[in-house]
Amino acid sequence: MAIGRIDYRLYRKLDGIRDERNDVIHRLWIYRHRQNRAVIRKKLEKLALVADELVGVCKKLVDEVGVDEILEF
Repeated sequence: MAIGRIDYRLYRKLDGIRDERNDVIHRLWIYRHRQNRAVIRKKLEKLALVADELVGVCKKLVDEVGVDEILEF
């Protein structure tokens, strides 16, 4: 958000999944063990959609700034 590439809506989504990110491996084991794959699938799809948005933000940033400047970081 500080450089204006992530809007507040996306920031809130990222903030909302931060806790889930920390224990996703544990959840995968639990849901697989209990044969409840539908629940974990929904959670993983939610994470994937946010990750997809971040990829779009990164692509726009590379297009705007240029590959050489990105590699300097």
